[in-house]
Formats: sequence, C-alpha cells, structure tokens
Amino acid sequence: DNDKTDGSGNDALQGPQGFTTYLNCYTQQSADKTLAAIQQEREKLIKLQKEFANHKKLELVHFPKHVHLNIGGKRFTTSLTNLQKYPESFFGRMFSGEWTLAPDSNGEYFIDRDHHHFRRIIRFLRDGICEVEDETERAGLREEAEYYGLDALVDMLFTKERNFEESTILSE
Repeated sequence: DNDKTDGSGNDALQGPQGFTTYLNCYTQQSADKTLAAIQQEREKLIKLQKEFANHKKLELVHFPKHVHLNIGGKRFTTSLTNLQKYPESFFGRMFSGEWTLAPDSNGEYFIDRDHHHFRRIIRFLRDGICEVEDETERAGLREEAEYYGLDALVDMLFTKERNFEESTILSE
C-alpha cells in the first residue's frame, strides 16, 4: 500500500517533494496577501499625496482683501469675502484656489459679461438685497445671476417676479 494518510483521509505530504509543493503553495498565498496589502497601502499613500498637494496649493493661493473686477470693460471693486460668500458660485470657485488665475496688468480680473446688471449683483453679495421693479431688468439680472451660479439671487428674483405677476392679476 503506497498511499499513506495523515489519519484525516488526506494524503500526507511525503518526502522533500511534497514539502516543497506545500511550501511553494504557502509562499505564493503569503506573497499574494502581502502584495495586496502593499497595493492597498500604495493607493492610500497616493490619495494622501494628492490631498497634501491640494492643501499646499490652497496655502500658496493668496488673493487680496479687495478685488478689482473688470466686467465687460467696467471696473468694480469689492471685498474678497463678498466674492467667497457663496462657495458653489462662479465667484466662490474663482476665488477658492481651484482655478489658476492671475489679475491682468491693471490688477483686475477680467470677466467677459455685460456690466449693466453687475452693480446689483455686487449689492446682493454685500447685503443680500436686490430690488428691481422693471420686469425687463429683472429678467436680465436673473440671467446674469444664473450665469454666476447665484442660486439664492435667482430664487429671490423668481419669487419677486411671481409676486409681481400675482399682484398684477389681482389689480386687473
């Protein structure tokens, strides 16, 4: 009887060849586990490296306390705090360090938009106030507010427009 068992019904490892096979399997499994752990650690380190690079980038970005904007050829000055008030807006992103930008030779950030409504946008950013009686003006301002991603202003203008329409209907 050449088959030898270890008492559990499994073939017993016999001799140097059986031990070498066992050792190779064990070593391969161990190496696979170690490689998987190393790859996970590598992915974690790459993620941390990216987060650190982004953090350092934001530390290096410095904007002045007062920002000069050139909107369609007209200069506006406001505080950086006003522009950063709504982080998800055009200006919030522009002055977050996300974008690579620098002022022009006049110290202004140029935005190629019509300046007509921009004073009202600045007033909204400063004070949260927006008063527009004329329906055409309100529509134009709402278009600009949508472009700049100022959802709170868009909502305010829409509510005022709806209230204006309701009062017009009631007065007729």
